Amino acid sequence: MNRRNILLFLGLFIPLSGIAAPGKYEKMAVDLMDQQKFTQWQHYSSAVPFFAMNGRRFAMTIDDFADIVSNTFQECEDLDAYTNQKGTTDSCKSYVFKGIKEWVALSKDSSVSDTAWKMGQRYAFNSRNPIAHKNVWDFNGMAGGIRVAKSQGY
Repeated sequence: MNRRNILLFLGLFIPLSGIAAPGKYEKMAVDLMDQQKFTQWQHYSSAVPFFAMNGRRFAMTIDDFADIVSNTFQECEDLDAYTNQKGTTDSCKSYVFKGIKEWVALSKDSSVSDTAWKMGQRYAFNSRNPIAHKNVWDFNGMAGGIRVAKSQGY
């Protein structure tokens, strides 16, 4: 299933009109995902299987997840122009990749309980978090939430 997932991820980053070509951080994210263990599981209310990454279940399809990763990087586009500061877009994408990398590492950490993982995942959808909108995830926030939950004994 890994090869299929990678093809899906690569398909996401094929430039469409108005969407920037994949940059180095998007490619690094694809490479990182290629190294993960993806499996499928069938939810009773879904016609298509959902996926698990490194044993952590998600209530979405791999296509949904690929869209989220793509949308999250897309949020960084045009920041150079918006901030009138060269390098801001690249810094944003670097920050997103840093969060994905830590979040993936935590997904493989057997000392992270399922409860701590779920608490961290919910962080991204907290109404006080301005990033969780437009089908994007705050990977850095989720990693932070997982670390906090773990430190509190969950």
